[in-house]
Amino acid sequence: MKELDHDYFCSGFVPHGPSCECECVGCSNYHRKWPAADLYRREYGRELPQDFPVWLLIQDDPDHNFHGWTLMEYAEALQHERDSEEADTPPTVHIVAACTPFEKPPKGWKREGR
Repeated sequence: MKELDHDYFCSGFVPHGPSCECECVGCSNYHRKWPAADLYRREYGRELPQDFPVWLLIQDDPDHNFHGWTLMEYAEALQHERDSEEADTPPTVHIVAACTPFEKPPKGWKREGR
């Protein structure tokens, strides 16, 4: 596995062994570090499972329960997203798959490639 930049990695790269033979960009080993459910489906060819680990961030959380990225199952994150939508002023909710070893997204991270 090789970090390519702040948002992407190559899963086909193996140090001191067989590695990705292409230029990575556009190949099946080229992935986002923190894909949202729609990007996960597009990149991995399957739905994000309900019990899959995800990172959740509720920007300007009115209840102050989430002060940063929080690790939980996708089903629980979706429930928090639904609950947030019922607020008078719904906050922005980010849910990204925790499918790589790159920990949570960095502070100030914004989703690209919608």
